[in-house]
Amino acid sequence: WAWLDDTTVHWRPKAYFAPATRVSVTAKLYGLAMGGGAFGREDITSTFTVGRSYVLRGDTRTHRLLVYANGIQVADYPASYGLDSDPGRATHSGTHVVMSKSPVFYMSNPRYHYKNVEARWAVRMSDNGEFIHSAPWSVAQQGRTNVSHGCINLSPANAQAVFNEVLPGDPVEV
Repeated sequence: WAWLDDTTVHWRPKAYFAPATRVSVTAKLYGLAMGGGAFGREDITSTFTVGRSYVLRGDTRTHRLLVYANGIQVADYPASYGLDSDPGRATHSGTHVVMSKSPVFYMSNPRYHYKNVEARWAVRMSDNGEFIHSAPWSVAQQGRTNVSHGCINLSPANAQAVFNEVLPGDPVEV
């Protein structure tokens, strides 16, 4: 688990919860030293029910993004991942989580000399700038080779399909 900001905690169990699992979390924070002279103001309890299972599985070697809904594969998209020969552009392996989505997102990376590049159907999957998004400029490479700056590039139609279905919290395994 980790704090994402002053009020948001990111926590992930070792194994995914089954759909419809009821989860209760209690954080005993009252009086707990938080650092810098700050102390927890109250204990917090949260209860929620896990929704449907929706998992994206990407493979940088096969250049595919597979989609599973409730354990059944429902889509197989050609994709392009980060350029492996440049460590600054490689897509990070591991389990990521859908953090947010934007129909249009402007991307900048001074290290690679681009600013405010428009990306449609952008699904943020990490805090280090990795997204799943429409990349019409790389459709010819999708399914064949990795050319992105770390994102998962999809065709406009496939990116929109992913955007329409994913929810914050859905896992993205790379």
